[in-house]
Amino acid sequence: LILAFVYSFTAKNGGWLFGDEWGISVYAWQIKDSIKEVGYPAVWQTPPPTSIFVRVPVSLGDYGINGYTYWVSLLYSLFGYVTLLPKIINSILGASTGILSYLIARAIFNRRVAVLSMILVTFFPSLIFWSVLNLKDTIFILLSMAILYFVIRFQKSKDPVYLPLLIIAMFFESTLRSNMLLIILILVICSYVIMLKKHHRNVLILAFFIGLAIFVFLNKPLFLKELKSWLSLLIIRHTGNINTQGFGYKLLPEQYYSMYADLTTIPFIAILKLFFLGWIYFIFVPFPWAINSLSELVSLPQMIFWYGLFVFSLIGIYLCIRVKIKISLCLILYIFLMGSIIVFSSGNIGTTFRHRDMLTPFFLIFSAFAIEKLFGKGIIP
Repeated sequence: LILAFVYSFTAKNGGWLFGDEWGISVYAWQIKDSIKEVGYPAVWQTPPPTSIFVRVPVSLGDYGINGYTYWVSLLYSLFGYVTLLPKIINSILGASTGILSYLIARAIFNRRVAVLSMILVTFFPSLIFWSVLNLKDTIFILLSMAILYFVIRFQKSKDPVYLPLLIIAMFFESTLRSNMLLIILILVICSYVIMLKKHHRNVLILAFFIGLAIFVFLNKPLFLKELKSWLSLLIIRHTGNINTQGFGYKLLPEQYYSMYADLTTIPFIAILKLFFLGWIYFIFVPFPWAINSLSELVSLPQMIFWYGLFVFSLIGIYLCIRVKIKISLCLILYIFLMGSIIVFSSGNIGTTFRHRDMLTPFFLIFSAFAIEKLFGKGIIP
C-alpha cells in the first residue's frame, strides 16, 4: 500500500509507468462514459478529466479491452477518476498471493515448505512491483493460484464445495485471457485421470492416444493445416512484439518478420527452434551480459537471485515427478502449458520479464520444496 501511494504521487504522466496502464485507464473511462450516455460500452474519443490526455482517435480495436478494463471502469463509475484506487486494490490482492502460495504448498507438501513458499512469493521484488500498477497481472496471478488450489483441494477431499468455487474463478480468469479456459480444462481432466486406479488410468490414457493417432492419421493434411494456423496466431504476436517499445529479440529467420510474411509457411523445424530458444529467453531474460537499459540494470540483483531459485525449482519438479506426481501434476502442467503459450507469443524483453511472473509463484513453490528437502529444518524450524 505504501508503494502504491508513493508511486502514484511521484510517477510522471499522471501516475502511469507503462503505456498499458495509460491505455487501461483511458479505455475504462471511455467505457464508463459511453454506458452513461448511450447505455452500452463503447470506446469513444472522450478523454478522462486530466490534461495529459489528448483527443485522438482510438485505433486499437478491442486490444486492451477485457474483464479488468471493465472492473476499472466500474471503479471510476462509483468513485470518479481516482487512478490510485485500482492500484490500492491490486496491492492488497498482490499480498494475498503469498497466502495462496502457503495454502497450495501446505496442501501438497508440509508446513515448512508452505511457510518458505509464502516468504518467497510475498517478498519477490517484481511481484511486489506489479501489484502497485494498474495492470491485470496481479488479479490474473491470484485467480490462477486460486484455481489450482481448488483443483488440488478437490483432488484430496472430493468435497463438491470446491467445484462452484473453481467454476467462478475460471469464469473471471477467462474474462482476462480467453485462452485460459482450455488450459484449465486440460488441467482438471488430467488431475482427475491421474487420481484413478492404475488399471483404469492406463486404459483411459491408452484409449486417448490410440484415438488421437487414428484421428491424426485419417485427417493428417487438415490436422497439420489447423495446427500451423493455430501456431501462426501465436507467432504473429512474437513477430509483432519486435516493433513494440523497448528491446525485442528475434527467434525466426529474418523473412518471417516482414509485414507481408505468411506465417503458416514456417517449417516445423523453425517452429521447434522458436519453442526451444523461446523457453531460454522466457526463463533467463534480461541476460546479465546484455543489459540494454536502466530498468534492466535495476533488475539484475533479482535476476541473479532468480537464477538460483530456478535451479532449485527444477530440482523440486524432479522430486515431485518421482514422489508426488499425482497431487502436483496440475502445477507442472500449468507451468508447461501457460509457459508454452507465452514462449510462442513473446518477443519483447520487458514484456517477457513481466509475463514470466505469471508463473513465478509456482516456480517458487517448487523451489521451496527443493530447499526444504536439501536443507530441512535448517531453513524453516
